[in-house]
Amino acid sequence: MLRVAESTAVPLLAAATTLVAVGCSYPTKPGEPLGQLPETVTSAVPLWIPFRIAAGRAEAPDPRETRLQELRRLTFDGKSRHPVWHPDGRHLLYETGDGGCGAIIELDLSTGARERLSPEGGSASLGGYLEEPRRLAFGRADAEGRCRPRFDQASGWAAPDTSLWIEGPHAEPARPWLPGPAFEIATNRFAGVVFSSTRDGDPELYLLPPGSDPQRLTESPGYDGGASLAPDGGTVAWHAESGRRRRGPRSSHPFAELHVHVATIHGKRARIAVEAGHFDVQPSFMPDSRRLLFSSDYDAAGPGESFDLYLADPESAGPPQRLTHHPASDGEPQISPNGRYLAFTSTRGGGPGLDVYVARFVEAQDQ
Repeated sequence: MLRVAESTAVPLLAAATTLVAVGCSYPTKPGEPLGQLPETVTSAVPLWIPFRIAAGRAEAPDPRETRLQELRRLTFDGKSRHPVWHPDGRHLLYETGDGGCGAIIELDLSTGARERLSPEGGSASLGGYLEEPRRLAFGRADAEGRCRPRFDQASGWAAPDTSLWIEGPHAEPARPWLPGPAFEIATNRFAGVVFSSTRDGDPELYLLPPGSDPQRLTESPGYDGGASLAPDGGTVAWHAESGRRRRGPRSSHPFAELHVHVATIHGKRARIAVEAGHFDVQPSFMPDSRRLLFSSDYDAAGPGESFDLYLADPESAGPPQRLTHHPASDGEPQISPNGRYLAFTSTRGGGPGLDVYVARFVEAQDQ
């Protein structure tokens, strides 16, 4: 126990009594302010404010789509497609325009602000961001060019007039990177760029590593496209044609079937990863670099009549998990970098055209 000497305690008690007496003598009415305090203006967003998507319009959810919560429609022109997440997870890029290509738009999901990233004049097809500082890789065609490959029943594939471009950062102008044809572009900050091309006659996949020349990844006859690179940069997934192409006026699809394939980033150990419906297309990786999102006619009444979104684990023998149930067609699923939100395109807006939607994604164990 701490003891205070009497000689010390008396002055301490006297000082305390004096402070109380002085405090009681303060006026009860506060004095006039000494002057107006300056205002502080900042654009910083406090870290404790949770991120919330406010862009677009809330949509009534399908009660069967329990894995998708807080559904929002982001575009309303029926001409928007190919959503790609910004690395910060707070912005979304997409294409808008006619003819399978147009302008590349960046959407701020918290404010709804939109900015065109592709150069004015001509058409562009979206690829994605590369290494730091952020650089945007995309395909570009002139005003008469096509950004998507066109299948001709008589002669087969016609190469689009599209070359690979790069832009950024900030005000740095866009510049050509690789002569075409180059389409259906996917990017990864570690691996580089994967794209489809008919430069060797057949639509195949090519890898363009940072600071290197393009390397051909696929060799099989038929269409290889819609590639996606795993976040860890070690695996590539794509949809590939199997069987003969359908020909004739009664054929609504130019392919016999399309299924999801996977391989190492250098094209080794290629195999079919998903073979669910007649058309299993547009794969994209989950943040774990293992599971795959894709669009399929697995539960459709007939081949290619409608598409839904599915989630599959190529390392598991179980069936794919169905994510959407709307009678419209859903495609191009893209998960945010942190796995919290799922962007996709859909015709559920009522017309034949595509629009971009986003929803909070719920893992199965969290339901």
